[in-house]
Amino acid sequence: MILRDDGIGFDESSTALGNGIRNMESRAKKIDGIMNWKSSQSNGTVIRFIGKISRFNKLKSFLNI
Repeated sequence: MILRDDGIGFDESSTALGNGIRNMESRAKKIDGIMNWKSSQSNGTVIRFIGKISRFNKLKSFLNI
């Protein structure tokens, strides 16, 4: 799954990671997936999740939904 925006992006080297990125990475890891992201000023941000879609039910159990 790839999420891409065409916003202004941000400079990764001068931005501290917040809880949102850490939470997404943690949830991906819990279902044996990988989450990575790339952002650059004036090019927007891309978030990429790689994993088996069948593992989504495992994630739902962690989220209580």
